[in-house]
Amino acid sequence: EVKATLEREEVALQDELRSLSQQGVVGDYNLILKGTQELEEVLKARPKKDTKRPQSNLQYVLWKSLESRAGGRLDLKQSGLDQTNRAGLTSVGNCNKVFDALLGMYPLDHELHKWLEVEVVRWRRLGKALYDVGCFVKSQRKRCPVVFDDKLLRLWCWWEDAFPG
Repeated sequence: EVKATLEREEVALQDELRSLSQQGVVGDYNLILKGTQELEEVLKARPKKDTKRPQSNLQYVLWKSLESRAGGRLDLKQSGLDQTNRAGLTSVGNCNKVFDALLGMYPLDHELHKWLEVEVVRWRRLGKALYDVGCFVKSQRKRCPVVFDDKLLRLWCWWEDAFPG
C-alpha cells in the first residue's frame, strides 16, 4: 500500500514537473533548446562552401535570421571592414530597419520586446547622431567648426545615454 501511494505521488510530481516545464521561462528554454537541436541537425547536413558567408553554424543562423526578419539579403560586398564611407553611412542610415526587425522578432507582450522598446529609442538617437557626424565629415564643403562641435557633443551625449558607464 505504501509503495502504491509513493508511485501515485511520483506520477503526480512528474505530471506537475511536465506542466511547469511547458510554462514560463523553463518552457521558453525548452522550446529554444528543442529548436536549436533541430537546427543543429539541419546545419550538419548543410554543405559548407568557400564563401564570405559565416562558416560557424551560430554565425550562419544569426545571419539568416537577420536576413529573414529584415526582408532582404545582407550584401557580402559591403560587409565588415570592406565598407567604404558611403556604404558605412548607408548602413548607419538604415539602422532603423535593423531595429524594427529586431523588435519584430518578439511578440508585443514578450518581456524582451518590452525591454527592446525602451533601448531601441536610445539606439535610434545614437544612430541618427552617428549618421549626422558621418555626413558632416564626409562632406566636401567647408564646414563650421562650431556646428561640428555641436554634432560631436550630441553624439557623445547619445552614446552615454545608450551605453552608460
